[in-house]
Amino acid sequence: MNLNEQITPKNYKGIYISVSIVFLFFAGAIAFAFYSLGKSDSVEAFEKVKPLVQNNLDNSYYETLKEECNKMKYEKNDCLKSVEIMEKNGYKKAGEDGQCPDGFDKNTLKCTGCFIWCEPID
Repeated sequence: MNLNEQITPKNYKGIYISVSIVFLFFAGAIAFAFYSLGKSDSVEAFEKVKPLVQNNLDNSYYETLKEECNKMKYEKNDCLKSVEIMEKNGYKKAGEDGQCPDGFDKNTLKCTGCFIWCEPID
Protein backbone atom coordinates (compact mmCIF):
# COMPACT_ATOMS: atom_id res chain seq x y z
CA MET A 1 0.00 0.00 0.00
CA ASN A 2 1.26 3.37 -1.02
CA LEU A 3 1.10 6.42 1.32
CA ASN A 4 -1.03 8.32 -1.21
CA GLU A 5 -3.61 5.56 -1.19
CA GLN A 6 -4.08 5.60 2.60
CA ILE A 7 -4.84 9.33 2.93
CA THR A 8 -8.02 10.19 1.11
CA PRO A 9 -10.49 13.07 1.38
CA LYS A 10 -12.89 10.57 2.96
CA ASN A 11 -10.49 10.05 5.90
CA TYR A 12 -9.96 13.81 6.30
CA LYS A 13 -13.69 14.32 6.77
CA GLY A 14 -13.78 11.98 9.76
CA ILE A 15 -10.73 13.62 11.30
CA TYR A 16 -12.20 17.11 10.86
CA ILE A 17 -15.44 16.06 12.48
CA SER A 18 -13.66 14.44 15.45
CA VAL A 19 -11.36 17.41 15.99
CA SER A 20 -14.28 19.82 15.68
CA ILE A 21 -16.32 17.95 18.28
CA VAL A 22 -13.40 17.83 20.74
CA PHE A 23 -12.67 21.54 20.16
CA LEU A 24 -16.31 22.53 20.70
CA PHE A 25 -16.50 20.44 23.88
CA PHE A 26 -13.40 22.09 25.40
CA ALA A 27 -14.42 25.56 24.24
CA GLY A 28 -17.84 25.09 25.83
CA ALA A 29 -16.33 23.81 29.09
CA ILE A 30 -13.93 26.77 29.28
CA ALA A 31 -16.68 29.28 28.47
CA PHE A 32 -18.94 27.77 31.15
CA ALA A 33 -16.12 27.89 33.72
CA PHE A 34 -15.39 31.56 33.00
CA TYR A 35 -19.10 32.40 33.10
CA SER A 36 -19.56 30.64 36.45
CA LEU A 37 -16.50 32.25 38.02
CA GLY A 38 -17.31 35.69 36.67
CA LYS A 39 -20.90 35.52 37.88
CA SER A 40 -20.05 34.59 41.47
CA ASP A 41 -17.20 37.11 41.65
CA SER A 42 -19.35 39.95 40.39
CA VAL A 43 -22.12 39.17 42.89
CA GLU A 44 -19.64 39.09 45.77
CA ALA A 45 -17.99 42.29 44.57
CA PHE A 46 -21.37 44.02 44.35
CA GLU A 47 -22.31 42.92 47.88
CA LYS A 48 -19.07 44.43 49.22
CA VAL A 49 -19.59 47.73 47.40
CA LYS A 50 -23.37 48.07 47.85
CA PRO A 51 -23.28 49.60 51.36
CA LEU A 52 -20.68 52.15 50.24
CA VAL A 53 -22.81 53.19 47.28
CA GLN A 54 -25.93 53.41 49.42
CA ASN A 55 -24.11 55.46 52.05
CA ASN A 56 -22.86 57.95 49.48
CA LEU A 57 -26.33 58.36 48.03
CA ASP A 58 -28.15 58.50 51.35
CA ASN A 59 -26.02 60.72 53.59
CA SER A 60 -28.93 63.11 54.04
CA TYR A 61 -31.16 60.16 55.01
CA TYR A 62 -28.88 59.16 57.87
CA GLU A 63 -28.25 62.78 58.86
CA THR A 64 -32.01 63.23 59.24
CA LEU A 65 -32.15 60.16 61.50
CA LYS A 66 -29.25 61.52 63.57
CA GLU A 67 -31.11 64.80 63.97
CA GLU A 68 -34.10 62.85 65.32
CA CYS A 69 -31.78 61.16 67.83
CA ASN A 70 -30.26 64.47 68.92
CA LYS A 71 -33.72 65.70 69.91
CA MET A 72 -33.99 62.89 72.49
CA LYS A 73 -32.97 63.66 76.03
CA TYR A 74 -32.00 60.31 77.55
CA GLU A 75 -31.96 57.79 74.71
CA LYS A 76 -29.77 59.90 72.42
CA ASN A 77 -26.61 57.74 72.51
CA ASP A 78 -28.49 54.46 71.98
CA CYS A 79 -30.40 56.00 69.11
CA LEU A 80 -27.21 57.26 67.48
CA LYS A 81 -25.68 53.79 67.82
CA SER A 82 -28.59 52.28 65.88
CA VAL A 83 -28.17 54.91 63.12
CA GLU A 84 -24.45 54.16 63.01
CA ILE A 85 -25.19 50.47 62.38
CA MET A 86 -27.78 51.32 59.75
CA GLU A 87 -25.45 53.73 57.96
CA LYS A 88 -22.47 51.36 58.03
CA ASN A 89 -24.49 48.56 56.41
CA GLY A 90 -26.78 50.61 54.19
CA TYR A 91 -29.93 49.55 56.07
CA LYS A 92 -33.14 51.55 56.02
CA LYS A 93 -35.48 52.31 58.89
CA ALA A 94 -38.54 50.06 59.14
CA GLY A 95 -41.89 51.51 58.15
CA GLU A 96 -44.05 53.51 60.54
CA ASP A 97 -45.83 50.27 61.47
CA GLY A 98 -42.46 48.66 62.36
CA GLN A 99 -42.70 46.26 59.42
CA CYS A 100 -40.21 45.57 56.64
CA PRO A 101 -40.91 44.88 52.97
CA ASP A 102 -40.81 41.35 51.56
CA GLY A 103 -37.29 39.94 51.49
CA PHE A 104 -36.24 41.82 54.64
CA ASP A 105 -36.28 41.08 58.38
CA LYS A 106 -36.43 43.72 61.08
CA ASN A 107 -33.64 44.17 63.61
CA THR A 108 -32.86 46.61 66.40
CA LEU A 109 -30.69 47.13 69.45
CA LYS A 110 -32.36 46.08 72.66
CA CYS A 111 -32.69 49.54 74.15
CA THR A 112 -35.27 52.30 74.28
CA GLY A 113 -34.98 55.01 71.68
CA CYS A 114 -33.30 52.82 69.06
CA PHE A 115 -34.63 52.61 65.55
CA ILE A 116 -35.89 49.40 63.99
CA TRP A 117 -34.19 48.74 60.66
CA CYS A 118 -34.67 46.27 57.80
CA GLU A 119 -31.93 43.79 56.84
CA PRO A 120 -32.03 41.62 53.70
CA ILE A 121 -32.84 37.97 54.32
CA ASP A 122 -29.90 35.76 53.29
